[in-house]
Amino acid sequence: MGFLASDTGKSLDAVLGDIKKGRVASCYLIYGDEEYLAKDALDKIINLVLAGESRDLNLFHMDGQNEDVDRICESILTPPLIPGGKVVVVKNLRFFRSKPSPSNLTGKVVENSGDNSFEDVGQSREDAKALVDALTGGLPEGNCLILTADSSIDKRKKLFKTISDIGIVLGFSRVKGEKRQKNLLRDTAKEFLDEKGKKLTAEAFLALERKTGFNLREFRGALEKLITYIGDRSLVEKEDVEDVIGRTKEDSIFDLTSALTEKNAEKALLTLKDLLDQGVHHLRILTMITREIRLLLHTKIFMKSGRLVSFSPEMDYNRFQNIVYPDIREWISQTDKKDGGLAGQHPYVIYNALKNSGRFSYEELVEHFGALVDADLAFKTTGKNPRLLLERLLIDICM
Repeated sequence: MGFLASDTGKSLDAVLGDIKKGRVASCYLIYGDEEYLAKDALDKIINLVLAGESRDLNLFHMDGQNEDVDRICESILTPPLIPGGKVVVVKNLRFFRSKPSPSNLTGKVVENSGDNSFEDVGQSREDAKALVDALTGGLPEGNCLILTADSSIDKRKKLFKTISDIGIVLGFSRVKGEKRQKNLLRDTAKEFLDEKGKKLTAEAFLALERKTGFNLREFRGALEKLITYIGDRSLVEKEDVEDVIGRTKEDSIFDLTSALTEKNAEKALLTLKDLLDQGVHHLRILTMITREIRLLLHTKIFMKSGRLVSFSPEMDYNRFQNIVYPDIREWISQTDKKDGGLAGQHPYVIYNALKNSGRFSYEELVEHFGALVDADLAFKTTGKNPRLLLERLLIDICM
């Protein structure tokens, strides 16, 4: 996955490529709030730098919160026990954080006369300087220091600037925006499944995405369970996802939007009751309904433009992917639409939207969208019963 290293201008793939060619940096800093990606980067770097039997004897882990800096410096300046390189991993190093403001420290001292905050700040500064001196003085050939930290990192720190100059800095922040989040999930799934020689059907991917949301750790964990579950089979089906992961609130929301597109009022009302009984907030339900109607409206507009002469509601998904979707992808790239319409949607989502939009006229969808906007305003400005408002909306949409 080609995530940019925030300060060295290199992607993780490029960094790994350098290591494979024997160009190992003396120091790596991996930081950010996307824990899964940070851990994945750490594991990949270690696996490449230390391969074979040398790993057991030449890999050292240290706690960056509590470890004495002298021991860290001693470890990185000591040659490896056996040839093949040495890696010292210091997790959650505390030296990258900003120092507390004087006002905050004063408040703590007033609350607790035994507080050592001022002393801690001074000691941390001295410890950070000792580590900077060790790095700039040069490590023994083959030695490599890997530091990890969370997102609360101060890039003005001398230690950070030193590592940026002599080593590699990789930052992994949470991906923002639904389109980028979905792309990240697809990339993660493809990389993992390719390693295992497995594939995921479009329906299975969407079901898995729905159940795990955009939590990469949960998503990867679910993939591992699925690989174990299917055994020698090469393809993960939607039924496998349902069997392994189980039902979630997101499944009920999906059932609701499916009932709407099918114009099945009875199913929609029963699913609404189930969601409200589970404690799902009425505004979240309204948001999901609005997203579905907006998608259908975008699809209807696209179809009215005359650009989809090759599409037929009777065609299967494989034919759609091969014949129709390339035209849609080209249109999206030409118009550069990033407004939550068709852009960023999985091909299978677009396929279903095209089929389902045939049950609605353009005028109906515009009217429904207006009613949803009115309902949102009513929820926020009046005391009307949310359940009754949602029930009325569902009935009107399904009529």
